[in-house]
Amino acid sequence: AAARPRRPVAVAAVYLPRALRPRAFHLWHHLFWLPYWRADNVVGLQQTLLLLGALAGVGAWRWHPAPVPPALWGALASVLLMVLTDRGDKAVREQVALLRPVIAAWPLRAGRLFSLAAAFSLLPAAAVLAAFGALMLGPGGPAASAATAASAAAGLSTRTAAVWLAAAVLAQLLLVVPRRIDARGRVGLVVGATLLLTAIGSELWN
Repeated sequence: AAARPRRPVAVAAVYLPRALRPRAFHLWHHLFWLPYWRADNVVGLQQTLLLLGALAGVGAWRWHPAPVPPALWGALASVLLMVLTDRGDKAVREQVALLRPVIAAWPLRAGRLFSLAAAFSLLPAAAVLAAFGALMLGPGGPAASAATAASAAAGLSTRTAAVWLAAAVLAQLLLVVPRRIDARGRVGLVVGATLLLTAIGSELWN
């Protein structure tokens, strides 16, 4: 098994000379991004579908088409958001475990690269949260007052939206930042955060 390294490792070896003048982004692109899009790896497609689903869930939550209650759209968006980050962070951890023994002898700061990969796993969730903020809280400036008034008239609680957004940001950080977390703790965190976000989100529409 040790005689034939997996494809991500082979790709890493090809690009190592350029990485020795290094750019952390260059290494991340070839050691993490490209392997996730290979034919035998479903991570790229999986994350794309989860991202699109979470964005669609936030949009449906904002306009909550009948007959589905707004709270159910909120629950869907909360679940997809947490699963999106959980699956992405898990994929990064698995790739780190694969790469760690291979690049241990390379003249680079592996910890910095792995931290960058962990941070980048938060970007899909950041896009979802940005969409939520734009749709629920509106743009800044004078137009915000009119948008807030219109939302309040429609029954949208911007205070609840702000609380949900803050709780969601904290949940993503708690899932990704601690690099030592066992499977039971991870499941508990995902389930607990999802239930909390669902409970807060149920109060978004009065």
